[in-house]
Amino acid sequence: MTHQSGIHADSSVTSKLADCKRCSCRAIKLIIENEKIILGTIIPSNGSWEDDFDSAMRQLLYPASPCYVFYRLDSLNSFGNDWIFVNWVPETANVRQKMIYASTKATVRKQFGDNLIKDDVTANSVSDINLRAYKNRVASQNAPRPYTAAEIEMAGIRTGEVSAGLHSSHQTIGGVSFALSPDSHSVLKSFSSEKCDYVQLVSLIGSLISLVKLLKFARFTSILLHEQ
Repeated sequence: MTHQSGIHADSSVTSKLADCKRCSCRAIKLIIENEKIILGTIIPSNGSWEDDFDSAMRQLLYPASPCYVFYRLDSLNSFGNDWIFVNWVPETANVRQKMIYASTKATVRKQFGDNLIKDDVTANSVSDINLRAYKNRVASQNAPRPYTAAEIEMAGIRTGEVSAGLHSSHQTIGGVSFALSPDSHSVLKSFSSEKCDYVQLVSLIGSLISLVKLLKFARFTSILLHEQ
């Protein structure tokens, strides 16, 4: 856990922040100066959050000056507007500045309102914090996680087993084989893809195997109840 600096916003700053959250401003800049959190530039809203994004960041972020930025989105949650919290610490900042901003970040978030912050971005290059880069970041976070080599191998084995079962005959007692009905073919494919976890098949008419029960996300107790 990062050691906290003990620096926090005084009542006058928190009061101004509360006013900013109630108005239609788009972005708020905070800086640390002489061991105090100071309210910096406030950017008004001129268009949608996407329209305003690049312009606001160009006005607020300086190449050699760390800062915090709260950027208002157009979406809402149960507590108010959603905000992006930007922790801007450029590579050119000195070590002491980097340490102070890192160790004050949690306090600033808490005083602003953690429940209002939808996303938290730490950036040290202008190329990290333009609209295109931000959207790519969100898309990457929301993408399905990559499968491990073991998971890919297991999925291939399951698919191969089911495919072999569907396209080859299996001997039963006395060498008798039974055909699968069309719905049985479909359900077994779903089972191999883990879209259901309980399938019951039975041969009631002639030598055709038909589907009797299909349960999705079944528990052991629910299977017993179905069997009764």
